Amino acid sequence: MKRVVIATNVIVSSALSKALVLLFEKWVRGEFTVVVSSEILGEYFEVLYRPKFKLKQETIDRIIRYLYRFSEFVVPAEKIHIHLLELKEFHSIPICSAREFLDSLEIDS
Repeated sequence: MKRVVIATNVIVSSALSKALVLLFEKWVRGEFTVVVSSEILGEYFEVLYRPKFKLKQETIDRIIRYLYRFSEFVVPAEKIHIHLLELKEFHSIPICSAREFLDSLEIDS
């Protein structure tokens, strides 16, 4: 099964527009596993609570429940501080957009 880290902007975009509902449906169905660390969770929470997004507490709570219930928690061996999409790959791990990832799930099924 694929293990993925979802970028913070994807989490926020899905909360704001529901455009990525398919991604969350596939996640809950177990088509892939979301991997998070305490640092990633902290970033998700900090961004979701930003007043400029005006997210309802109910929406934030739902995302938090999903993250705790359906994610694999890890402690990273190393930290990187760059824009990942620019890399395209890191230690033989592909880095892609949400759309590219959804397309890859369709190909694999």
